[in-house]
Amino acid sequence: MHRQIWVHPDQCDLQCILWKGVEDEKLRVFKLLTVTYGTECVPYLATRVLQQLLSDEQDNYPLAAATGKDFYVGDILSGSEDLSSAFELQNQLINLLKSAGMELHKWNSNNPLFLERVPTSEREYDFENPHSETLKTLGLQFNPEKGHILFHNTTICPIIVTAKIFLQKLWILKLDWDGEVPLHLKRTWEKFRDELIELKHLNMCHVLCSKSLKVELIGFGDAYGCAVYIRSLFTSGEIKVSLLCSKSRVTPIKEVSIPRLELSAAELPSRLIVKVLSSLDLEIHGAHLYSDSTVVLAWIATPPHALKVFVANRVTKIQNYTKDFKWHYVKPSENPARCFSLKDPTSGHLEERTVFSLFEWLAKL
Repeated sequence: MHRQIWVHPDQCDLQCILWKGVEDEKLRVFKLLTVTYGTECVPYLATRVLQQLLSDEQDNYPLAAATGKDFYVGDILSGSEDLSSAFELQNQLINLLKSAGMELHKWNSNNPLFLERVPTSEREYDFENPHSETLKTLGLQFNPEKGHILFHNTTICPIIVTAKIFLQKLWILKLDWDGEVPLHLKRTWEKFRDELIELKHLNMCHVLCSKSLKVELIGFGDAYGCAVYIRSLFTSGEIKVSLLCSKSRVTPIKEVSIPRLELSAAELPSRLIVKVLSSLDLEIHGAHLYSDSTVVLAWIATPPHALKVFVANRVTKIQNYTKDFKWHYVKPSENPARCFSLKDPTSGHLEERTVFSLFEWLAKL
């Protein structure tokens, strides 16, 4: 991909290399005329050129041009509702990129009929682990047969936050680089390390919603993290709720009251849900946010000028982010984000400590 992108002639002098084949040969200077892999600007240049190509060719290849957000540098993870439209998308992608001298390789799909049209030499193949059921795509592990993406940081951050808390405790102790870690912290870390292998059993469905009649976003916050779910209503009356993303932070070392922590936690889903809305190419019919703190909900409903500075500043941000959304109360026991506030983040079953846990009432909203 990179070798098909020309660098502007005025910039080629910045890509000079010195070459000397043998000892008595005269030193020669070469200019690299294309984008050079390994330089700091490569990710931007490659992505920018690709986006421009999609924009320039959108009239000729409308389906392919609509996949702009499905690319990550040289990888694309996309799909279609049916096989015929998938074939058309494939053809448009191939022809569009070929017009710029780029060729698509490493095809894979969860539909065997689609792969039948792809030559074996052009299919994805893991030479290091040929019998693996998963493949790497966009930096993630994807199981095409089941349509599952294995865990990544946005879905296991309640687990990752354990490591963050551990590092924070080390900073509080002000240990030297070679200092000995206290025994109780050492045991905590070993327990955390040993159970990480369980994460291989966690996965999330690649398809979030398909041919939905109504799509809503639902956000939850608890000190100190948040989770955003997507709720889909289908024409059959079926309702599906899926985890979309989550985010966590570590409580500040400086002591902060519980209500203030809960308020900061309410700001997290407010920010995250706005970012999700700008990223999804879906018609969202509504967004709902939940907190298990009645104090926080009262603050959010109060004009900022009537509040103290700390609270007023955060309430102002929350109100600006969520002016078109609705806030609701949720019982602490039914808050999926409660896993962020466990007294012992290493206690309980792994599934119970992640934001994968759903509740029946989410589907009945």
